Amino acid sequence: MKALNKKILTTCLALMMAVAMAVPAFAAPGGIMTDDDIIPRDTAHGHYFHNGLYYLNQWGSNPVSGTRVTTWKQTGDITQAWDVAYTTSGHWVVTTNQRRDLALNIYRSGSQPEVNVIAFIGNTYNDCALRVETLILANQSGTYQGYGVTITNEHTNPSDTFGRICRWTGNPTSWEHNS
Repeated sequence: MKALNKKILTTCLALMMAVAMAVPAFAAPGGIMTDDDIIPRDTAHGHYFHNGLYYLNQWGSNPVSGTRVTTWKQTGDITQAWDVAYTTSGHWVVTTNQRRDLALNIYRSGSQPEVNVIAFIGNTYNDCALRVETLILANQSGTYQGYGVTITNEHTNPSDTFGRICRWTGNPTSWEHNS
Protein backbone atom coordinates (compact mmCIF):
# COMPACT_ATOMS: atom_id res chain seq x y z
CA MET A 1 0.00 0.00 0.00
CA LYS A 2 2.88 2.36 0.80
CA ALA A 3 4.46 1.63 -2.58
CA LEU A 4 1.18 2.44 -4.36
CA ASN A 5 0.80 5.74 -2.45
CA LYS A 6 4.40 6.60 -3.30
CA LYS A 7 3.78 5.91 -7.03
CA ILE A 8 0.62 8.03 -7.00
CA LEU A 9 2.45 10.90 -5.27
CA THR A 10 5.37 10.67 -7.71
CA THR A 11 2.98 10.63 -10.69
CA CYS A 12 1.07 13.64 -9.34
CA LEU A 13 4.29 15.61 -8.79
CA ALA A 14 5.52 14.77 -12.28
CA LEU A 15 2.19 15.86 -13.76
CA MET A 16 2.23 19.13 -11.80
CA MET A 17 5.77 19.87 -13.00
CA ALA A 18 4.82 19.16 -16.63
CA VAL A 19 1.82 21.52 -16.42
CA ALA A 20 3.88 24.25 -14.74
CA MET A 21 6.56 24.05 -17.42
CA ALA A 22 3.97 24.14 -20.23
CA VAL A 23 2.45 27.46 -19.10
CA PRO A 24 4.04 30.29 -21.12
CA ALA A 25 6.11 32.78 -19.17
CA PHE A 26 5.06 36.36 -19.91
CA ALA A 27 7.48 39.23 -19.55
CA ALA A 28 6.83 40.99 -16.32
CA PRO A 29 6.76 44.76 -16.46
CA GLY A 30 10.39 45.80 -16.71
CA GLY A 31 11.30 43.16 -19.28
CA ILE A 32 11.36 43.17 -23.05
CA MET A 33 7.96 43.16 -24.81
CA THR A 34 7.22 39.97 -26.77
CA ASP A 35 4.26 38.70 -28.79
CA ASP A 36 3.24 36.68 -25.71
CA ASP A 37 2.65 39.95 -23.81
CA ILE A 38 -0.11 41.08 -26.18
CA ILE A 39 -3.65 39.74 -26.18
CA PRO A 40 -4.61 38.74 -29.76
CA ARG A 41 -6.18 41.66 -31.63
CA ASP A 42 -8.96 41.85 -34.17
CA THR A 43 -9.24 44.34 -37.02
CA ALA A 44 -7.90 47.84 -36.52
CA HIS A 45 -10.24 50.38 -34.92
CA GLY A 46 -9.97 54.13 -35.06
CA HIS A 47 -9.17 55.49 -31.61
CA TYR A 48 -8.74 59.24 -31.34
CA PHE A 49 -7.14 61.16 -28.49
CA HIS A 50 -7.72 64.88 -28.13
CA ASN A 51 -7.59 67.74 -25.71
CA GLY A 52 -10.11 70.28 -26.91
CA LEU A 53 -9.25 70.96 -30.54
CA TYR A 54 -5.75 69.40 -30.30
CA TYR A 55 -5.69 65.88 -31.77
CA LEU A 56 -2.85 63.43 -31.17
CA ASN A 57 -1.14 63.06 -34.53
CA GLN A 58 1.67 61.04 -36.12
CA TRP A 59 4.02 63.42 -37.89
CA GLY A 60 4.03 62.72 -41.64
CA SER A 61 1.86 60.52 -43.79
CA ASN A 62 3.78 57.23 -43.39
CA PRO A 63 4.90 56.44 -39.85
CA VAL A 64 8.21 54.68 -39.42
CA SER A 65 10.14 53.76 -36.31
CA GLY A 66 11.15 57.06 -34.71
CA THR A 67 8.25 59.13 -36.10
CA ARG A 68 7.55 62.07 -33.82
CA VAL A 69 4.13 62.43 -32.17
CA THR A 70 2.55 65.87 -32.34
CA THR A 71 -0.86 67.45 -32.20
CA TRP A 72 -2.84 68.92 -35.07
CA LYS A 73 -6.35 70.12 -35.78
CA GLN A 74 -8.87 67.36 -36.51
CA THR A 75 -8.42 66.17 -40.08
CA GLY A 76 -9.94 62.68 -40.10
CA ASP A 77 -6.67 61.48 -41.64
CA ILE A 78 -5.14 58.08 -40.84
CA THR A 79 -2.31 59.93 -39.06
CA GLN A 80 -4.74 60.73 -36.23
CA ALA A 81 -6.16 57.20 -35.93
CA TRP A 82 -4.66 54.93 -33.28
CA ASP A 83 -5.26 51.35 -32.23
CA VAL A 84 -5.03 49.75 -28.81
CA ALA A 85 -3.42 46.44 -27.92
CA TYR A 86 -4.05 45.08 -24.43
CA THR A 87 -1.21 43.46 -22.55
CA THR A 88 -1.54 40.33 -20.45
CA SER A 89 -0.58 42.53 -17.47
CA GLY A 90 -3.66 44.72 -17.94
CA HIS A 91 -2.08 47.72 -19.70
CA TRP A 92 -2.47 49.40 -23.08
CA VAL A 93 -0.02 49.63 -25.92
CA VAL A 94 -1.25 52.45 -28.19
CA THR A 95 -0.23 51.69 -31.77
CA THR A 96 -0.60 53.63 -34.97
CA ASN A 97 -3.65 52.53 -36.93
CA GLN A 98 -1.69 52.47 -40.17
CA ARG A 99 1.20 50.37 -38.81
CA ARG A 100 0.06 48.40 -35.80
CA ASP A 101 3.62 47.29 -35.01
CA LEU A 102 4.56 50.88 -34.02
CA ALA A 103 3.50 52.15 -30.59
CA LEU A 104 3.77 55.26 -28.44
CA ASN A 105 7.18 55.27 -26.79
CA ILE A 106 9.15 57.39 -24.34
CA TYR A 107 12.22 58.67 -26.16
CA ARG A 108 14.60 60.16 -23.63
CA SER A 109 16.01 63.12 -25.51
CA GLY A 110 17.02 66.50 -24.14
CA SER A 111 15.68 67.79 -20.85
CA GLN A 112 12.16 66.52 -21.60
CA PRO A 113 11.67 63.14 -23.30
CA GLU A 114 9.92 63.22 -26.66
CA VAL A 115 6.95 61.09 -27.63
CA ASN A 116 7.62 59.00 -30.70
CA VAL A 117 6.49 55.69 -32.15
CA ILE A 118 8.72 52.65 -32.47
CA ALA A 119 8.24 48.91 -32.83
CA PHE A 120 6.96 47.76 -29.46
CA ILE A 121 7.93 44.09 -29.84
CA GLY A 122 11.53 44.02 -28.61
CA ASN A 123 11.12 47.36 -26.81
CA THR A 124 11.27 47.69 -23.04
CA TYR A 125 7.81 46.98 -21.61
CA ASN A 126 8.00 50.02 -19.32
CA ASP A 127 8.67 52.36 -22.27
CA CYS A 128 5.44 51.57 -24.12
CA ALA A 129 2.95 50.06 -21.63
CA LEU A 130 0.37 52.69 -20.64
CA ARG A 131 -2.35 52.88 -18.03
CA VAL A 132 -5.71 51.94 -19.48
CA GLU A 133 -7.74 54.95 -20.68
CA THR A 134 -4.81 57.37 -20.22
CA LEU A 135 -1.58 58.16 -22.00
CA ILE A 136 0.48 57.76 -18.81
CA LEU A 137 3.37 55.29 -18.51
CA ALA A 138 2.18 52.36 -16.42
CA ASN A 139 5.40 50.98 -14.96
CA GLN A 140 8.08 53.64 -14.99
CA SER A 141 9.74 54.31 -11.68
CA GLY A 142 12.18 56.94 -10.51
CA THR A 143 12.56 59.96 -12.77
CA TYR A 144 9.78 59.00 -15.20
CA GLN A 145 7.18 57.70 -12.74
CA GLY A 146 3.74 59.16 -13.55
CA TYR A 147 4.95 60.68 -16.81
CA GLY A 148 2.35 61.05 -19.54
CA VAL A 149 1.90 62.61 -22.96
CA THR A 150 1.85 66.40 -22.74
CA ILE A 151 1.08 69.05 -25.35
CA THR A 152 3.88 71.61 -25.32
CA ASN A 153 4.05 75.17 -26.62
CA GLU A 154 6.69 74.09 -29.16
CA HIS A 155 5.29 74.56 -32.66
CA THR A 156 5.80 72.05 -35.42
CA ASN A 157 7.45 72.98 -38.67
CA PRO A 158 5.58 73.77 -40.85
CA SER A 159 3.67 75.64 -38.22
CA ASP A 160 -0.06 75.44 -37.58
CA THR A 161 -2.16 76.83 -34.72
CA PHE A 162 -2.70 73.28 -33.46
CA GLY A 163 0.70 71.86 -34.48
CA ARG A 164 2.55 71.20 -31.22
CA ILE A 165 5.34 68.82 -30.22
CA CYS A 166 4.34 66.21 -27.62
CA ARG A 167 6.62 65.30 -24.74
CA TRP A 168 6.46 63.07 -21.66
CA THR A 169 6.19 65.05 -18.44
CA GLY A 170 5.05 64.59 -14.86
CA ASN A 171 2.11 66.91 -15.60
CA PRO A 172 0.38 65.02 -18.44
CA THR A 173 -2.36 66.49 -20.59
CA SER A 174 -5.85 65.21 -19.86
CA TRP A 175 -6.70 63.40 -23.10
CA GLU A 176 -10.21 62.52 -24.13
CA HIS A 177 -10.41 59.11 -25.79
CA ASN A 178 -12.92 58.57 -28.58
CA SER A 179 -13.25 55.23 -30.32
